[in-house]
Amino acid sequence: MDKVMDNSLTKKERLCGKSVIAELFQSNNSLFCYPFKCLWGIPPEFQNTKIEESNDSSSRVSVLFSVPKRKVKRANKRNLLKRRMKEAYRLNKHSLVELVQENNKNLNVALLYVAADIIEYPKIEAAIKTLLLEIEKANK
Repeated sequence: MDKVMDNSLTKKERLCGKSVIAELFQSNNSLFCYPFKCLWGIPPEFQNTKIEESNDSSSRVSVLFSVPKRKVKRANKRNLLKRRMKEAYRLNKHSLVELVQENNKNLNVALLYVAADIIEYPKIEAAIKTLLLEIEKANK
């Protein structure tokens, strides 16, 4: 029976915790594709250890979405942009999740919105696809 890839974005897939986020922001792995800056890294506690097999493989990639108040003042606009970012990531995460699962590692990703204006969904999706492909190339 073939595994069906889950299209959801669960709580387990969200990056949380001040120390984990601080370590991610201190990592040297960053990419830029307008309108995003992307930071990614392997969590330190998983760099040299084998990860036990779990049913929820998508939780191996944790992601953080950020739209700064300094760039987008209105909360409803920030929420709109975060919804667009989450949707684009949710629909295009599968190849990255499969790669991380094959290599038996974990990965943290932060997507930071850097534009000051509201970008339409197709441009957001194209940028996120590009960033995810670049992360895949760097982790092969």
